[in-house]
Amino acid sequence: MVAAPRRVRARVERGQLLHERHRARRRWTDTLETAIECGLSLRPSRADEPSLKRDRHNPVQAPFDRMIDDWFSVTYLMNNLNRGLGFADAYPFVLASPTIEKLRFVYETIVAAVTG
Repeated sequence: MVAAPRRVRARVERGQLLHERHRARRRWTDTLETAIECGLSLRPSRADEPSLKRDRHNPVQAPFDRMIDDWFSVTYLMNNLNRGLGFADAYPFVLASPTIEKLRFVYETIVAAVTG
């Protein structure tokens, strides 16, 4: 069996990486779409807690900042519900600023590829 040239392998690996990133992004937006379609809204009594407006925007077409804010709100709710039931956090991750910027880059790259 003849090995593929290095350039071809690199192109395939980049394609697989973009596919995995797209699948991860799809899970994110699926979760947000489900929350929105179910009419989820968060109106906390404290101003320092995240909120989520009850409007039916499409998270796939929303600006990145809106999507990440909505995601933080949904994970805040999921984690607090789990804690109230005595379970571990459903989403135990803290996204650092550099991570958010990398996610923004991936999001914008995918949007640019899809919209041409």
